Amino acid sequence: MFSQISTTPLHKVLLRVSLLAVFLCCLPQLLHAQAAGTASIQGSVVDPTGAVLPGATISLVDSATQIRRTVNSDSSGLYTFPNVPVGTYTLSVTASGFRTYSQTNIVLEVGSSIAINVTMAVGTNDQRVEVKAEGLALQTEDSSFKQTIDQQTVTEMPLNGRQMTGLIALSGGSTSAPAGDFTGSKYSYATISVSIAGGMGNTTMWRLDGGDNNDYMANGNLPFPFPDAVSQFSVESTALSSQNGMHTGGLVNVVTRSGTNAYHGSAFWFIRNNYLDATNFFSTTKDTLHQNQFGGTFGGPILHDKLFAFAAYQRWVAKQSQAATKATIPTASNLAGDWSTSDGPTCTSSGKTIQLVDPLTGTKLTGNKYPTTTPNYNAQSLALMKYLPAIDPTYDTGNCGFVSYAIPSEIFDNQFVTRVDYTINPRNNLYARYFLDDYDVPAFFDPHNILITTQSGNSQRVQTFTLAHAFSISSRTVNTAHITVMRRRNIRGYASNDINAATLGVNIYQGEPNGLQLNTGKFTIGGGTNSVSHFNDNTLVVSDDVTMLRGKHQIVFGGEWVQNQLNISNAYESNGVFSFSGIFSANGPNGGTAVGDTNLDFLMGTQNSFQQSKMQQNALRGPVPSLYVQDTYHANKQLTMLAGLRWSPNFMPTDYFNRGLVFNMAAFLANQHSSIYPNAPAGAFFYGDPGVPRQFTQNSPWQFSPNVGLSFDPFGDGKTVIRGGAELAYDMVNFFTAQRNQQNPPFATAISQTQTTTSGPISFSSPWSVGQITTSPFPQPVIPDPATAQFFAQSQYIVLPPQFHPSYTIQWTASVQRQLPRDWQLQVDYIGSHTVHAPMGTPISPAVFTPGVWGAGGAGCSGVVLTGPAGKPAGAAGTPCSTTANQAQRFYLTTQNPLQGNQYSGGGPGSVLINNNGMANYNGMVTTIQHRLSSDFSLLANYTWSKCLNTADAQGDLAGTTVQNPNNPSMDYGPCGSDFRNVFNVVFIAKSHFQLDRVAAMFLNNWEIAPLLHIVSGAPFTVTAGQDNSFTDVGNDRPNLVPGVPIYLNQTLRSATGVSNRGYLNPAAFAQVTAGCPTPLSPTTCPGYGTYGNISKNSFRGPTAYQFDAQISRIFPIHESLAATFRLEAFNVLNHPNFNIPTGGTVGTLGGTTGGAGVLTSSTFGQVSTTSNQARVFQGSVKITF
Repeated sequence: MFSQISTTPLHKVLLRVSLLAVFLCCLPQLLHAQAAGTASIQGSVVDPTGAVLPGATISLVDSATQIRRTVNSDSSGLYTFPNVPVGTYTLSVTASGFRTYSQTNIVLEVGSSIAINVTMAVGTNDQRVEVKAEGLALQTEDSSFKQTIDQQTVTEMPLNGRQMTGLIALSGGSTSAPAGDFTGSKYSYATISVSIAGGMGNTTMWRLDGGDNNDYMANGNLPFPFPDAVSQFSVESTALSSQNGMHTGGLVNVVTRSGTNAYHGSAFWFIRNNYLDATNFFSTTKDTLHQNQFGGTFGGPILHDKLFAFAAYQRWVAKQSQAATKATIPTASNLAGDWSTSDGPTCTSSGKTIQLVDPLTGTKLTGNKYPTTTPNYNAQSLALMKYLPAIDPTYDTGNCGFVSYAIPSEIFDNQFVTRVDYTINPRNNLYARYFLDDYDVPAFFDPHNILITTQSGNSQRVQTFTLAHAFSISSRTVNTAHITVMRRRNIRGYASNDINAATLGVNIYQGEPNGLQLNTGKFTIGGGTNSVSHFNDNTLVVSDDVTMLRGKHQIVFGGEWVQNQLNISNAYESNGVFSFSGIFSANGPNGGTAVGDTNLDFLMGTQNSFQQSKMQQNALRGPVPSLYVQDTYHANKQLTMLAGLRWSPNFMPTDYFNRGLVFNMAAFLANQHSSIYPNAPAGAFFYGDPGVPRQFTQNSPWQFSPNVGLSFDPFGDGKTVIRGGAELAYDMVNFFTAQRNQQNPPFATAISQTQTTTSGPISFSSPWSVGQITTSPFPQPVIPDPATAQFFAQSQYIVLPPQFHPSYTIQWTASVQRQLPRDWQLQVDYIGSHTVHAPMGTPISPAVFTPGVWGAGGAGCSGVVLTGPAGKPAGAAGTPCSTTANQAQRFYLTTQNPLQGNQYSGGGPGSVLINNNGMANYNGMVTTIQHRLSSDFSLLANYTWSKCLNTADAQGDLAGTTVQNPNNPSMDYGPCGSDFRNVFNVVFIAKSHFQLDRVAAMFLNNWEIAPLLHIVSGAPFTVTAGQDNSFTDVGNDRPNLVPGVPIYLNQTLRSATGVSNRGYLNPAAFAQVTAGCPTPLSPTTCPGYGTYGNISKNSFRGPTAYQFDAQISRIFPIHESLAATFRLEAFNVLNHPNFNIPTGGTVGTLGGTTGGAGVLTSSTFGQVSTTSNQARVFQGSVKITF
């Protein structure tokens, strides 16, 4: 279906964008913007008295390619070289009656904008004044925070994984951030979540060679080339220019290498195995990783001084068996009807015998054994038993059914990048770059062990292409245009030889031929992230900028048009989700609260829940246009002022098939229904109903982002710069923010089967035969008409507000940069920001707490619905009005309209409003010292202190809520998940070049060492109650903190189990809000009944993390530029375990209502059981360079 619709819209888009590009390129007086991925030089030319010199000839020559750029100073003596490729340059100035001025070794870094002011000496042109640049020039033309890492540092530091995004954490002011649903199997394997200067995890702008490198599905990054193919890497943030204002979190710039006038290249091979590696802290055996990364680079001239090419390739192969996974499956004794051992004290976690009953009859099993006859187990369950692993008696010595297995993992990745630079003539320059990344992680299926199917397979291909052209209209006017095309294809799913439920004989419609998702609590098959899916994102970006120098002004004017097309086809739960909880083997066919043995429920085919869905699909289309203007005013030699404005309207994407709906509360209360789907719940309206737009909310066309800044050289010697700036910037809304709206009923209906009072358990053999629904509702049409549309009770609806407001951030910064002798630089930056309208999900229909108790005759609890589909009889006199059992009677929409409210699922994980009422604040100080451009050593060191507060972290896909109280989200205002208060980085690279005799030099010279140190203070995390104390069914309740009791145990952590070895939090410091109340709990005797705890979000801190990596290399010169380098790297040199926070994550997370050691009701509450880093790993490499 998508193949039929994907070409026509893109064709129309190409036509519209082409017309826009022609229009922009033909405007005769468009103005300046520095293209991302390049740099710029500007300055003034004066005579010895300080008088300006108009008409001077300024030449800029690339040392590697000898390409020359020439301009003349204007009437004010000013000149500019905008959009210059990064590299090392020589600048020369000639003027009649003056000596020729020449400055060499000028290094331009990506995104840099520097000033070189020239004072000419009286004389003749054949007399020369030669100056060698000392160190990196200071940034004098902008006010943003910037950190650049050059090619030497990129390739020679120990970079674990060889991913360019790993450099971001070393840049200062950057930390990892909670990922939400914008990383993982739906996206590129290389997509990360990072907070730059307090930005949300998906608010960063990503660029590659000046072109876009954003994944517009959820505003993550696409892959970047491997380090050997990269020339420079930079991170910028805060008060960026109007050209780079699409996102508020920061800008990451990567520039690939280019060809030069000399042929150059390399061949490399990096290898890892586990022979010398250490054992992970919580493991008993080493990992089994065997990894190879090999490839090469080659570049050089096609036409000297004119046409250059570069190409690079890397293949990555990694194979390992993951850490052992443990499960409990039915034993041979169980199959014969004997459960006495598996549910006896030697096998249960409690050490006590669990009394079982027959799940179908409720008959007590004496001694936990069936009578002499073998039980009549479910045929489909027995069919599945053939796919479970055999029990090894040497491992399962107690005949409990324990099995241990390792899921295989294989990675195959191929990267290829090529770039061509062409100087057509002195006025025309062009470059083109193509990048391909093929990534494949196969899924596995073993007919003798189906448990390994919990890991999905991914086949991904990312292709990006950028074409850029710079045209010098005159010596004071340059036009630069970029065209970027990006395509990401991601196929996810099970192995092609995997089974589905129909293979077992289950009577059920199967949407996919492969894939079974089943969970018993004791063993798991498949999973939600394995569902067969296609995530394809296609993007076209056209931008144009013209640079003009007029007097003391550099005026920036440009425009960009992004057209994105997102196609998703996700099987989701189309094969069904089978769940067995053990309630029937403890209570009989009507269920209950006690839990028996889930494996017995499984063998009897008695499910406690079953859910199936239609396929989730999106065909989203949308433009992202922008126009911008920027003025850089050189008031004098010492002072530069900046001001700019960006127009960045927000047009929410629309679905090609117009799927989606709006929810109108007034219409819901008035029982008004859609004219498109009359059987839809009241308040739900679809495209075609009066007043419903295609985007199901209102656009925001009038968004303007201003910025101001200044740069001041207080001493006029170019060695000290004071900068300051401020900006109001809107963040682009990602396509995934509202995509769930297209999956509302009847378009991607998910239906849950529920047990009735007379139906008995849900049948594994035929899930739709007994229960609330007795006829299978599947298959269903992709786009149903009114006659075929189905709407079921308690269905999830995710909707937008009538006007969705994109978030905006007010940023401000101040910094001092000082150039010190001998190539040292010192910089101190202050960064602050305030964000409003951050997206967050809030439930539409949480359960409303009704205080008090029932009176006689059902009186006293007016907020509990007794009639309608959700209605049940009143409680007994004296019992609480609000309990977990009557939540459905208290869901907000049900209380407002008892007849229609039950159609909308309630609680926190139910129906959700994609809200925009989040907010955040950030303040940080970054101190950086660096030593660069030396043949002996380089050093980058920075320290960041920061504080980040918000109400909710970025989620990407808003299908739930993270707040505790949806009626008061401000209760969740606290540390961000990325609030790492202290970050310290050191990267040091040194080479030995001693003046020694030949023999000594042979042994002592040409060595290189490169240690890397990264220290981060503890990650924030939240402790949750694990039970619904507020009776709202939101699921994020937090407990109380007990005063006077130490929060942390402050003990040495050990790998053995138990609180004495793994305890981090002190359980005695936490209590439920009902602690100390008499039982049964009642609001009349318990003040804490129905209340929230006094613990705030992310109020606890994990341990400090230390990362110390290092490499040592020996370089063997072979002939002139030919050399061989042998290198040994060690990651986590000291073998120091960095413990994860008790919730199990590496950044601030919610523990949730079930599972996790950050949940108070967990048996392992407060314990640490995993590490965020590997044990010490060695990697060897050999590289040939020429």
